[in-house]
Amino acid sequence: MSKLKYDESFPERAREYAAQGLNNTRIARELGIAEDTFYVYLKQFPAFAEAVELGRRAVRDKVDDGMMALAMGNCLVQTVKRSDNGHETKTIRQRPPDLNAIIRWLERNKHCAGDGWEDEVVQNADPVVLNIPANFKYDERFPEDAEFRAAAGETDLQIAGRLGISQASFYNYKKQFPDFAAALERGRKECYIRLRRQLLALALGQCTVVTQSYRDGDFRKCTERQLPPNLKAIKYWLADSASREDRNQNNTAQALSISSESGGCDGRMGETASAQRPSISSESGGATSLPPMRETSARLLSRMSRKERQRLLKNRQDNRNL
Repeated sequence: MSKLKYDESFPERAREYAAQGLNNTRIARELGIAEDTFYVYLKQFPAFAEAVELGRRAVRDKVDDGMMALAMGNCLVQTVKRSDNGHETKTIRQRPPDLNAIIRWLERNKHCAGDGWEDEVVQNADPVVLNIPANFKYDERFPEDAEFRAAAGETDLQIAGRLGISQASFYNYKKQFPDFAAALERGRKECYIRLRRQLLALALGQCTVVTQSYRDGDFRKCTERQLPPNLKAIKYWLADSASREDRNQNNTAQALSISSESGGCDGRMGETASAQRPSISSESGGATSLPPMRETSARLLSRMSRKERQRLLKNRQDNRNL
């Protein structure tokens, strides 16, 4: 098929080099092949292309893991000072939540956001350790454990390691088992909610950082410092809230259009409803009832505030009285 000297060890080696963050040029150099040959291998050998992609995913997972640690304020800075007389003073300082990391994660995971996220209940339980052997077989307990770990902010690579499966098996399970993929999605949504609350805490000045001091290995004191309100967090929160308000208004307009199509508000459908109204009133003894709404309209109405629902129903009643 090809005169290129392809080695069976190339996929595994390429995956390791890609996991180290090397670009395609350096991977080709480490394999001892030309860069053009590298791209030919990507097209002709699916196993080689898949190995490179797995290595790239491993790098992205490591970066996401570091970004999550920064966003949640889980990073610690350790400082050790030694005096001339031999005393050693160690200080462990907690880094405050990184606002840029929070915004970056939220922007990349906007698909996890849903309407009414403030009312969601976030599980505070620690992830469950199942100690599943590395037999590369799907287990019914995988979805539950994956959901807890995704909610804790763990990356795909970390979850695969906790489950005792390879990274390739992890992505295959996401495609083959809908319950596994749905559990991961629920966990990501919980993590999204937790970071949104972290962002709000930064905006309101409700975050605290802890510093611990040790001298010659013995604990000395622990200090806690409250962070002031972050102006950038306030601006991002207000801008995001405004965009959410715009989406809610669009949903309201969509509900109005749906109700008009079902014989409610205005337009030609309203005229048809008004032409049929006298017979309905005579049959019901003069009482006029609201026409049944479609399921989609009812769902949108449930997301509106009380004032919006009252205004919508008042408009519909006024149209009937015309």
